[in-house]
Amino acid sequence: MIHRRLPRFDSDQPLVDLQRSLRTIRSADLSPDELLLHSGGPVSDIARASLLMAPAYHRTLLKQPPPIDASEKPSPPSPLNGEIQFPTIPPMIVEVQQWNGKGWITRETRTASNLTEAMRLARLGTIQPTPDELPSLGTVTGLLGYDLVQWTSPVDILYRPNEGTVLGVLYPLDAYIHHNRELDVMTLVSAEDHPWANLPIEETSIIPQKPLEIIHSMNPVSTSDAHHAHQVQRIIESIRGGHLYQANYGRTWSGLTDIHPWGVFERLVEINPAPFSGWLHAPDLDLAIASSSPELLLEMGLDCVSTRPIKGTRPRGMHLEADTAEVTTMLTSRKEIAEHMMLVDLEMNDIRRISRVGSTIWADWRIESLPNVHHMVSTVSGHPASGVDVPSALQHLFPGGSITGCPKDVTIAAISELEEAPRGAWTGSLGYEDPLRSQGVWNILIRTMEAHSTDDGWHAIIKAGGGITAESDPASEVEEAKLKAAALIEACWPKSNLDPLTQPVSAESRIESIRVVDDRTSALLTRLHTDSPRVHRLSNPPRVLFVNNLDSFTWNIVDELRICGAEVIIVSGRGPESNVDIEVLLETHSPTHIVLGPGPSEPTSSPLTMAFARWALDTNSPLPTLGLCLGHQALGIADGWVLKRTPSGAVHGVPMSIEHVSSGLFIHSEDFPTMMRYHSLSITAPKGNTKQKLAANAWVEPTGLIMGVEAIDRPVHGIQFHPESCGSPAGRALLKTFLDLERDASRSILEDSPQASEQQD
Repeated sequence: MIHRRLPRFDSDQPLVDLQRSLRTIRSADLSPDELLLHSGGPVSDIARASLLMAPAYHRTLLKQPPPIDASEKPSPPSPLNGEIQFPTIPPMIVEVQQWNGKGWITRETRTASNLTEAMRLARLGTIQPTPDELPSLGTVTGLLGYDLVQWTSPVDILYRPNEGTVLGVLYPLDAYIHHNRELDVMTLVSAEDHPWANLPIEETSIIPQKPLEIIHSMNPVSTSDAHHAHQVQRIIESIRGGHLYQANYGRTWSGLTDIHPWGVFERLVEINPAPFSGWLHAPDLDLAIASSSPELLLEMGLDCVSTRPIKGTRPRGMHLEADTAEVTTMLTSRKEIAEHMMLVDLEMNDIRRISRVGSTIWADWRIESLPNVHHMVSTVSGHPASGVDVPSALQHLFPGGSITGCPKDVTIAAISELEEAPRGAWTGSLGYEDPLRSQGVWNILIRTMEAHSTDDGWHAIIKAGGGITAESDPASEVEEAKLKAAALIEACWPKSNLDPLTQPVSAESRIESIRVVDDRTSALLTRLHTDSPRVHRLSNPPRVLFVNNLDSFTWNIVDELRICGAEVIIVSGRGPESNVDIEVLLETHSPTHIVLGPGPSEPTSSPLTMAFARWALDTNSPLPTLGLCLGHQALGIADGWVLKRTPSGAVHGVPMSIEHVSSGLFIHSEDFPTMMRYHSLSITAPKGNTKQKLAANAWVEPTGLIMGVEAIDRPVHGIQFHPESCGSPAGRALLKTFLDLERDASRSILEDSPQASEQQD
């Protein structure tokens, strides 16, 4: 192995300059594929290093397989209306290719049933350790397109890529140049038989960037603002119906461009530098990717796995006062904070799924200001569980929740219905994984151009969007998407007819901590700085049977129950594995407690949840049962309560004070605990009927909306909020109270509850 330090280049972007210059001395027998993982902007904790791949000898293509059933369905389902299907997906095609000096030839064709398998098949040859903790030779780097979601999510999507479409390109590194930006040190690492081993890179003359040459003035094609606003309104209506909490809709700009994709990338490096940028070009595939992404999907080391969701966007101001005002506007916006906290909870869920019990924390919350926009960014991290490596971590994190929505699986299906096309590279990932050190870094491909070479020239595709919540304003969402796309459009189609309001502003990048601007940010910052919990180890732990209803917070609840000392068995409430008799489940798993989990749509979408709800209320001496949100609503329906849209409107990602009587789960609670609400629907007691087995014991004022119920003669409880959320500081204590319930315990309702009095009237 060759390992040598290179001299400093007089350049702010040395690997970009090297990539440009090395093309002139590449011999014809070397592969032309290029890949650069580029860290731009100020040097910081997220912008530490860049990596330039040398000409590769091997690569692995991930391709779309032929469909199992090509016949058209007469009436496709509508995920926006809660109609979710769980198809049998054929395995993806994995082509292992080798460069023979003239072109790429397929050496082996295999299949993979999930993303983990595919990435492990891309590990080719011997993996050699390198000094200075640099990536090992044999490290796998490349592109994972968004449409690989077919093998990371169980739900059906309406629009799949055509058979044979390249969904991913992965290269094992035979040689590369690494730039440590913190130390400003460049290092060449190479196999001894690679042409770069003796390449006189030190003597390379840097070719300056060419001035931008515009041959024609072109305009991209895009859907109308009116159509965009209509799609946003469809999402809002779906949220109000309880089917979604938040969804990320992407709009497309596309067309021929006179600018070569490399020229677009160089322009992005100049006008929109970002820490997780990237360039990929595979000429024989007619594919090029130019990205200036600020977002991290996954960073993993031996004892840490983390993600950095971005949600919350404001434009840069024209001067300092205006710039500061934009940040304040973002921090005081209930919609922006709620949108962000939903993603924090979602990513906590994904990281907890692959981490040791009790090790996952919300680690950081800050404003990252890029040249064109301000973003609100959090870090969620944990200690990976035994056996978890980068491919298995990606299996559970990919694609990022910030660019799908919440609940994640349901929004993946809804996105396909809304966008009516595969996404391609956009919102997929560029990155690397070092299997020897179990390390890796993968971005999320936002602020990205995907280009395809055609007979008429380069055809470019740009997508941009935003997270839509119940409080979104369609016109504002249209402007936000155009703002995010502005720098890319300007780089790809210079002098196009951009909306003057979304012309990119180029300001200095910076990072700043979230500051207290109101009671909401103060409470969340207090929660952020709470220490990681101590896991309780019990000699006779409660055994919880948890019904998973396709929610994005399932693993948060499971982790919290395990922190409290419980053993948790998870069963599917929706999908092909959910058709199980509850008596079989009880006999098989012998639980001591039942938890009916949250999820999208109405409880009737989960027959297993409804069966357990009726069992809990009709069976003599049932096990202690807790219904969370959808599970809470199921208990209400089973008892004859009425489920309808919440009169005061959908609430998602908003912490609120809960008023309660000191009974049931609230027996030890403080007077007005703050709990995170996620719901569009709610239950009310039927009027004039005094035979209900449930009574309300918690609500929010001044509306009196019911937030909790308990059975009068049995240990059955329901809550219409999320105790596991980062916005519920007292939630773990409530779950501990539930686990302390015994099978034959009974609770009585205080007669002075206004809801109880109304029910008796």
